[in-house]
Parts: sequence; structure tokens; C-alpha cells
Amino acid sequence: GLRDVAELDPSLARALSRLLTLADRAQALLASGVTAQKVEAAVTLDGVSICELCLDFTLPGEAVPLCEGGGEKAVTACNLHEYVPLVIRTLLVTAVEAQLNAFRQGFEEVTLISVLALKLRSNTSPRPSPKATLT
Repeated sequence: GLRDVAELDPSLARALSRLLTLADRAQALLASGVTAQKVEAAVTLDGVSICELCLDFTLPGEAVPLCEGGGEKAVTACNLHEYVPLVIRTLLVTAVEAQLNAFRQGFEEVTLISVLALKLRSNTSPRPSPKATLT
């Protein structure tokens, strides 16, 4: 989660932590019956509404969508609880999935070649003749 993000990008982890706190506040307000419009006005980051941050559902600093249509979906106080986990998941899993798969495939190929080479060596190595072992 956030601890892993902090290892990669401490400033992003701090920002996500602040947004997560705001997301919890927004969800609590919504659960208590406050209207979405009032939640949007009440939940701010340093006096700035979440909408005014002009965030969308893409990975911060990248054009990687967090969900289908992410570039067109604005982040609001009411959907922050969706946004933050998607950023974390995309950063830690989805964004590196292709590289990990390529590494795994290469590793498996090298390992398979090594295993095959060992088998070939053991099958082609000279075996002592039964006579030589009796004398």
C-alpha cells in the first residue's frame, strides 16, 4: 500500500495519504446524509476544493489511465475513495506488470535452457563400462 509507494516516491505517498484522509472524511459526510454538493464544498485540501485540483483518473504525472475512460473522469471529493486505491494499485502492479512479465519470461527461458543443458550433459557423458568397474 502506501508504505510501498513511500519507498518509490515519498512525496507522492504523502500526497496520497492526505487525499486518503480527505476521502474518509467525504465518505463519512455522505454516510451521515450530507449532499454530494455540500461534501464537495466542505472537503478541501489547504482550502482548495478537490475539483479545483484538476485531477483525473490517470496516474499522476503519466497518461496511464487508472480505469476505463480515466482521462475523462474527474476526481471529486465524492470519488476520492476510488481514486487513491487505483493510483496505488496502478503504480505498484499494473504499471510494472509488462516489465515483470518480460523478466519472468526471460528468466524462464534461461532456466529452461540451463536445465536442458544439464540433461544433455548427463545423457551424453561417458559412462564407465561394467568391465572397468570390476577390475
